[in-house]
This record gives sequence, structure tokens and C-alpha cells, in this order.
Amino acid sequence: KSAIDKGWKVRLCIDPVINIENWESIYTRFFLYLFQNVDSKKIFDLSIGTFRMNKEYFKRIRKRNPKSDIYYSDFSIEKNTVATPKEIRENIMGKLKKELCKYIDSNKILVWE
Repeated sequence: KSAIDKGWKVRLCIDPVINIENWESIYTRFFLYLFQNVDSKKIFDLSIGTFRMNKEYFKRIRKRNPKSDIYYSDFSIEKNTVATPKEIRENIMGKLKKELCKYIDSNKILVWE
């Protein structure tokens, strides 16, 4: 908000979106809070994407913290990248983009797949 008030172009990056229990409710409330506090007309653009990470890096961090549930979620491997499975990813991104369009012009929303 401070950067916008000073005239800077601001891109909001909501990444990674994590497929957790009640994700839709959590992100919907977050967007409401965000746009109650930031004027969406002054946002340059917004990017959003689900979890994705290089396969080898993912293995290393999972080995360092094997007790974290996040590393044992339902992931797929696509082109050497660990990611949320495509069907789930498309569902999440579709719903969240629709929710974001309540606040910001769809032309300003960039979706990472």
C-alpha cells in the first residue's frame, strides 16, 4: 500500500497457492482482506500460481524436514518439476481467478500453470 501511495507500479504475487484443507475459504477471505486494504485500481497486475518446484530441490528440502506434511501431499512430476496435479491445479486456479475478478480486471491477472 505504501509503495502504491508513493506512485510505484505494484505487482501482487500470490504464489504458491497451496492445496490444503479449506483452501477455497482461506484464499477467499484473504482476497477480501487484501482488497479492503489495497485499491485494486492502482495494482499494475497480479500473478497467481500453485505449488511447483524443481524435482531435485524438492527431494533435498524434504530430506531436511521429513516431518512436514506439505512434502507428502498429492503431487505429480511434470518435466522434472514437482507440482500440484494438473486437474487439481486447473480447478484451484479457475476458482481463484473467478474470485479475484470480483476485485481486479481479468486482463491484469496472470496465472502460472
